[in-house]
Amino acid sequence: MKTRRISWLWLLLAVLVSVAVGETRTYQEYLYDEAGHITGVRTDVSQSPPLVSNLNPAAARIGETAVITATGEGLRGVVVNPADNRVVVRRLDSSQTQVRFELQATNTAPSGDYVLTFTTGLGSTQASVVIQPRLPGLSVAPSPAAFAPGSGPTPLDIRLTSADIFDHSLNLTVSDADIATVNPGSITIPAGDTQPVAPVVLTPLVLGSTVLELTSGSLGSTSVPVFVTGQYTPPVGTNRFYASPLGVNLSPGLQPPTFVETGPFAATLSVLKQADTALPNRSITPLVSASLGILRGDSLIRSLNPASLLNGTGPNMLTVSGQGLAAVSAVAVAPPDGLTLGVPVPSADGTSLTLPVTVAEDAPTGLRQLVLQAGIATVPVASPRADRFYILDMLPRVESVSPLVVVRDSPSVAFTVRGRNLQATQAIDITPATGMVGVDPVINPDGTELIFNLSVPATEPLGARTLTVTTPAGTSDTTSSVANTFEVVNTPGVTFPDVVAPSVGVLREMDGSTAQPPRGQLRASILGVSLGGVVTGISPGNRRPGDTFTLTINGSGLASVDAVDFIPNTGISVSPPVVAADGNSLTVEVSISLDAPQTRRRVAVVDSGVILPPSVPAAILFTVTGFEPVIESVQPLLVEIGVPPVRLTIRGQFLDNAAGVVTLPPDDGVAISAPVVSADGRSLSVDIVASAGVTPGDRVVVVQTPAGVTSDIARVGNKITLTRSVVGRISDIVASQLGVVRQDATPPPPETRRLSAPLLGVERTPVIVPVARSQVVYADNLGVSRGAVAHGISPAAMAVGSSAVLTVDGFALDGVTTVRFVPADGVTTGAVSISPDGSRVSVPVTIAADAAATLREVVLDSAAGALAFTDVTQSRFRIAGPVPEILSIDPIQGSQGTTVSLLVRGLNLQDASRVTAIPADGITFAAIPVVNTAGTELQVQMDIATTATPVARVISVSTPVGATGSEATPANRFLVVPLQ
Repeated sequence: MKTRRISWLWLLLAVLVSVAVGETRTYQEYLYDEAGHITGVRTDVSQSPPLVSNLNPAAARIGETAVITATGEGLRGVVVNPADNRVVVRRLDSSQTQVRFELQATNTAPSGDYVLTFTTGLGSTQASVVIQPRLPGLSVAPSPAAFAPGSGPTPLDIRLTSADIFDHSLNLTVSDADIATVNPGSITIPAGDTQPVAPVVLTPLVLGSTVLELTSGSLGSTSVPVFVTGQYTPPVGTNRFYASPLGVNLSPGLQPPTFVETGPFAATLSVLKQADTALPNRSITPLVSASLGILRGDSLIRSLNPASLLNGTGPNMLTVSGQGLAAVSAVAVAPPDGLTLGVPVPSADGTSLTLPVTVAEDAPTGLRQLVLQAGIATVPVASPRADRFYILDMLPRVESVSPLVVVRDSPSVAFTVRGRNLQATQAIDITPATGMVGVDPVINPDGTELIFNLSVPATEPLGARTLTVTTPAGTSDTTSSVANTFEVVNTPGVTFPDVVAPSVGVLREMDGSTAQPPRGQLRASILGVSLGGVVTGISPGNRRPGDTFTLTINGSGLASVDAVDFIPNTGISVSPPVVAADGNSLTVEVSISLDAPQTRRRVAVVDSGVILPPSVPAAILFTVTGFEPVIESVQPLLVEIGVPPVRLTIRGQFLDNAAGVVTLPPDDGVAISAPVVSADGRSLSVDIVASAGVTPGDRVVVVQTPAGVTSDIARVGNKITLTRSVVGRISDIVASQLGVVRQDATPPPPETRRLSAPLLGVERTPVIVPVARSQVVYADNLGVSRGAVAHGISPAAMAVGSSAVLTVDGFALDGVTTVRFVPADGVTTGAVSISPDGSRVSVPVTIAADAAATLREVVLDSAAGALAFTDVTQSRFRIAGPVPEILSIDPIQGSQGTTVSLLVRGLNLQDASRVTAIPADGITFAAIPVVNTAGTELQVQMDIATTATPVARVISVSTPVGATGSEATPANRFLVVPLQ
């Protein structure tokens, strides 16, 4: 009794001291060993509100997870809540003086400062963290790079995927400097720009392969394979297309077959007859019992059920299991965003408690913690996860798996599961359950892809398997379907590439029309699906410094756009946007200063602080260009072959910022140095050298600038001649002074002379009577029309965002009142004008920038009705997309007398009608190229005659609105090599 009385006195003294000191908060920390057993309990007492003195680091990039450590006082048990739900905090670990947590900014979070609130039961404090833009990626083109030896310096296109707020320095090295060199060795991409200030060139030296390494402390490392290749030599010999002969040996006698373990099979069964002796005692170790917990106090949380709640549901009954829960006086959830708690109802025996929880539609997803108060004390938990539950969007969904077949005895198969809501995956189940094991799961941040390593034993039964994913919200669909099924097989079989169906066209005929539909390939326009606002195109796509113009932006979901900007925006000012009523387009007034850098920009369409995505990357590209360069003269006109470099001077206009000088037709034996441009942009000089193997003849000099290239048509001012010898050079010729004599206005006196004409003869021509002969003669089809008729239209195609005058030729067209298009969406016509003889009708036509790129019909209306065309196909009018562009070709060379399948990669190739080579001698192509539905790849058969000149050619693709460029670039150059 005396001991108990002393204990009560000490307890009373502790309470009095606590009241005298002030408000305190007691924390209990359970210590666990590696097996999960409680090894001890540590108690801390805090008397002060939380205080944060430092964050390290104090910044995080969008799309990356930053591990932040906050230091200060009173931080044990702190809860960290961001002020904006686009910033997520998870995996929090706290002590009295510091708290460590992971912070991630979602893709929709704009850059800037974000406030974090640190809260305990004694108060709260705030600290700011800076969210920086997503770290851009680094791209190098061409990649891989292939060059011919001795072809001279070749520029490399090194750029960032987007401008950044910091400078990025890169070091460039070539692993084998004997094969190729790169210059300069280091570059810097300044903040706000995507390309380095100094150009980078790579010079191939000798045959071989090497690697270009780009290293950066901020961007990481990038490797580009470099191949310096010689002329292509096709295989020759007896076994050019055939395998070696196959021999069969017949062995005498029959041999017993070899048993191969292919499984599944049962293990060997043995039967042992035991002797009638007592079995010896055996010790079986180790023995593991269930976890043993020690409770200090009367209340405890053991588990929560369910372990997850879905957005937009409630009230959900959250059941808390434990003991002593009848004493619970208050409940809370951390963080509380989007949750509404009801009144807790404990059971009579205090072993459970039911709490109504309503989850809002926009509640942030993630892990939450339930906090129960019994008086002034916090109810402890039996395990670290006993008081945790998830807020999730919805059940996980499996949309596809890859690969579709796995082979027995595969120790590690990279298995990919694609779907939705896979973020908190707890288990991956394969049915029927066999010996396959999946390990090392990796899930992307948006929960749409899960990758793990799958081990398939040799004894795995053959057949189909169904894969399901389990998260705290539940399990994905267990019904077998093409989305969640794969097979176990003995051999891998055949891998099929992507299958692309041909384009399907739909023709809408006029009511009552009996005309035959046109025959030929019909293509439908590309169908895109977007979630939210999207930008599909801009018009115009380029302007010069000093221009002021109206920029039209097309797309969908643009009704709430509040700003438009350029990235980078140096030298460009933009007015507030004016949005169309349907939200599918908007316009802004743009002014470009005279000193604006002539570079490519990206148009940023901002909706509530978020930049809307483009339907395709090229849809938002805008270029500030200068005036196209012009060559007026070159000097010297003769360049001797096989001699040291000669200084070539080019004079003209708008030669500023010249990037290079080339000669056409291109020749690997002609090397030209980087140009040196005068301050006024009226002249430049280069060093040109022609190797001994170059074919003599004329070459057209072409200057390349960011604003365009000079003309490739040969004339006196831009032509040089490569010759094997120069007899003599003629210096500048100075003419004598020219004088003017004023003559007398008196006419000269008349003069009479005898003039003799040549003899005039008369020839008698005999009369020849032609012989009548009967012969069948075929003429073109003759059409007879009664009244007015139209023959054809010109032009037959126009690009979106363009204007032109449409002319219709025919007979008796003076009665035409209107010219219209069917369908008329996106097409505007002006007043009709008719020629005096009634043979031609002209009308201005404007194609909107957002007009659908489809086939239309031209209809001529008169008082008597619509006029007919002599050929129904002549009334067809095509609205096409932008001009095509070639990004690469494969292969890049072929030998004389061979046929190759040429693959052209690029943009806007959908309506390609033909492929040509420049120069075209000895090169023929199939009549109709095959293009994929996206317009990014074109395939055509290419025949190279044995007489084709072995020189480089320029591959060109033609569409109704134009053709790709005729100047030689690494993307479109094809080399014809001699037949070996």
